Amino acid sequence: MIVLLVALLFAAALISETILSVSILCNELGHGNSRSERLPIQSKNGLGALRYSFNELLDRLKEKNMSIKKD
Repeated sequence: MIVLLVALLFAAALISETILSVSILCNELGHGNSRSERLPIQSKNGLGALRYSFNELLDRLKEKNMSIKKD
């Protein structure tokens, strides 16, 4: 029972950390800060896929931004 509780707490912390990281970067993007920081991809599960997709979004936004500045 205790092992299950510890495992659930660990999973909850990992999920919370991922959501908080994405939230912070979204907030920064919303305020015009398009720094080059990316989220580390620590796993190949759903959370890793979320981080990967968000990093892809940041890359595409950066490319669009650079394209607009050139024109």
